[in-house]
Amino acid sequence: MANDDYNKIFENLVEDEGNLIGLIAYSLYKQEKRKEIVKIANGGKKPTKTQIKRIESVLSNQLEGFKEQANILLDTTFEYLVSENLDNIYSEYFLTKDIDKLSKRDSLWTKLWQSVFFRICWVFLIAIISIILYYNIDSLKAVGENFHKTFVENKAE
Repeated sequence: MANDDYNKIFENLVEDEGNLIGLIAYSLYKQEKRKEIVKIANGGKKPTKTQIKRIESVLSNQLEGFKEQANILLDTTFEYLVSENLDNIYSEYFLTKDIDKLSKRDSLWTKLWQSVFFRICWVFLIAIISIILYYNIDSLKAVGENFHKTFVENKAE
């Protein structure tokens, strides 16, 4: 701008349009500037341009402080919003994600029948193996003795 009176505080605080911390810092700057102008006005005088320039000069040295205050304010607000809405956030996340998983799971009765069937098959298999071993014990002894003679006794020699 061609105007020499133009104050570039906004540009110093706000880096781009989406810079929320800069926008909040600028509003804190304007609030502080207004307080100082109101103090002068409460004295019954209208602030002069020189007084306003002095206020702007003093406040321009505090820009980093305004940014820090804005950052703290934004962090505090975010933490508050999250803590207040944690149950909603939690339930929304799990409602959309886990209900699908739960609905695709087998029912309790299906799992029960699967378990019973598996256990019956397991008992049946053990029974068959036990019967085979019981009736073929003599054959197994012969195989064992043969194995012993072939591998163990030959290895000892």
